[in-house]
Formats: sequence, C-alpha cells, structure tokens
Amino acid sequence: MYYNENDKWCIKTLKYHIEAGNLHTGVVDQQSIMEVSTDDIRKHKQIHLFAGIGGFPLGFKQAGVPDEFSVITGGFPCQDVSVAGPRNGLAGQRSGLWFEFLRVIQGIKPTWVIIENVSGLLSSNGGRDMGTILGGLAKCGYWWSYRVLDSQFFGVPQRRRRVFIVASLRTGCPQKVLFESQSSPGDPKPSRQTKSETSSPLTQSPYTDNEAQHGKLISYDLRNSTATGDVTQTLQSKDSLNAQPVIAFGGNNTTGPIDIATAINAHGSRRYDFESETFVCNTFNGYTGGPDDNDAQGNHLIAFDYCIKGSERTQIWRSPGYAQLQQRPDAIAYEQGVRRLTPIECERLQGFPDGWTEGNSDTQRYRQLGNAVTVPVIKWLGERLLKVGD
Repeated sequence: MYYNENDKWCIKTLKYHIEAGNLHTGVVDQQSIMEVSTDDIRKHKQIHLFAGIGGFPLGFKQAGVPDEFSVITGGFPCQDVSVAGPRNGLAGQRSGLWFEFLRVIQGIKPTWVIIENVSGLLSSNGGRDMGTILGGLAKCGYWWSYRVLDSQFFGVPQRRRRVFIVASLRTGCPQKVLFESQSSPGDPKPSRQTKSETSSPLTQSPYTDNEAQHGKLISYDLRNSTATGDVTQTLQSKDSLNAQPVIAFGGNNTTGPIDIATAINAHGSRRYDFESETFVCNTFNGYTGGPDDNDAQGNHLIAFDYCIKGSERTQIWRSPGYAQLQQRPDAIAYEQGVRRLTPIECERLQGFPDGWTEGNSDTQRYRQLGNAVTVPVIKWLGERLLKVGD
C-alpha cells in the first residue's frame, strides 16, 4: 500500500497508526505529489494520494478492501473550488494539484479511481472545472459517475456534503457503486422510505429507520464511552454530573438549537465562527480554561459570561477580560455555559476512533479532522466496490 502526504503533522498521525496496526502496512511518501514518479509506485495496488490522517485507508480497511485491490483515492485541495474560498478554481495553486493527481492516474491506470471534494466543485468556474476533471478521466479511458453524499446519512450527526467521483476502466461499473437500484424486475412495488443509515435517536443502538433517527445526536458520556456498534460515538445528550440536557447551536442557524452538527472545518482552535462552527450549551460548572486546555475540554466547559438584553436577545461573551465572541438573537438558557466541540467529539463526528489524532496540539487536531473524509462514508464506498469487484 502507498500513502502520499506532505504535511508533517498528518504524516505523524499516519505513521503512528500504521505502526500500531490500525492501518495497513505501507510506504509513506512525504514528497510533494508534483515529485511523485509513477514508475516508483507502480508496484502498489492500493494508492492513497493526499492521504491526510488516513480516512480513505481506514474506511477501506473497515470494509475489508484487500491491499491488492487496484484503486487510487484522494481528495485534492479544495481551497480554490470551495464557495468559502477565492474561487480560483483549477487555475488556483492548491486546487490546481488536480492535474498532478490526473498525471498519476494516467501513469498507473488502476482499475478504480475515487475522488472526493467539496460540493462547491460542481459550480466552480461555472461548472467548467468539474467538466475538466471528468473530461480528463474520460481521455484516460475511464467511465465515471459522481454523486453528492451527506455524512449525516452514514451514521454521524454532521451535515457534510461532499462530491464523490468514482471512475472505472470497466464499462458501466461506477454507477453501480454510487447508486442503488430501488428494485429488481419482478419485485413488489418499491418502498419510498429511505433506508440510509443515519445517526441514532439518543441511544446506543444502531438503526436504519430515518423516521426515528433523522436530526438527532447520539447519546454518549464522553468519559465513559463503552458502547459498540456500527453507529459512531459522538456528543453526549446530557451533562453527566447534573443530568441537564445538552443544546447544540451554530452552523448558520438563527432560529434555535440544532440537532445535527454543521460540517467540521479545518480552522484552528483560536477562531470562533458562529456561521460554520457548532457549539454546545450545557450546565455551567464554573471551570475555566482555554480552548487548548485539555483539562477544560475533557467534559468541562470553557467558561463564558453572558448577559440578556430584553426577552429575545442574548449576548455570548468570552471569560472576563477577553473580547466579545458573538452576538446573535438566539436565546441561550440562563445559567448555562457555552463551549466549542472538543477534538474527541470532532473525531466522533468524522467517524474516527477516539484519540485518533492524539499526540498533536488541539489546533492541529481540529485542522486534521476538518480536512479529513468521513470514515463511514468511505466504508460504504469500499463495501460497494467489493460488491462490483476488482
């Protein structure tokens, strides 16, 4: 197996989990993708470009995809195609690395290719950038299909829409991976009830009933999480000391609490962004600590003061002596404190095992997880690949 990643902190995480046996043994190449020689890596069957902290290989391992399965995966940098970025498209310095990605694909010619990026790729440069990618794959002899997949329908309570392109040298195969047929000839009338697995309704048991699950946070105590199953562990539903309900808010929501977290992003821990982040509100216990203070994060609150003006507006402030955090017309319950999601919660929202990014600063952990793929989504893709075959 071959991993290519040139961020030193991601490499640290990758190497740790390879040595620990959590990822398949393989070569970790630290050079830029622009320097990768296809002749040097041709002997590897499973190739992960822009490997990050191992989301693709971890999902494939969970799905049982063997090392000898012929596939190249990668999520090339999204900064220039994201709606939150400069929108330079594939002409940008970062997202332009797609052409190096394509060079490797053309030189190796694996049976399968899986590409991941933000959904903004679909509209980048008026859709022409997406056309450039698909056209490049077609010129290499690949059949392709693409679909936007949302992480909230794969067992994690996070709204994370990402476009996945699946390409194959085999005619008609990509759509069999990305799309499920509702019924086969001769079957009874198909049910219109969606069967995608989503986050469970404040329980430790996995379900596939969207009606019961949609829009709920999974219930776990952060300090005593022992439950097992297919559904990823994540936010606790109650403060374990005082049995007070936990309220999540943020993610561009201005009408009240949210039940599904907004997409985990790659910002550092010193930036607080109500528009894109999810915050948690639960009983204030008076514990103070900074955003990089693990003692404060480990099931404690980051201390906030707040004042209420009138009956409708709440101002949320950082601890005394610090600048104002945010002001929104959202009602936050009195005598409750506010904190950001902890690194372990972000790991759970992305489907990684607890502590996957330990050994890095909280700033690096947030950044690594924000740039990662959601593991259960990749596991699903791996399972679909195995059904179609190499």
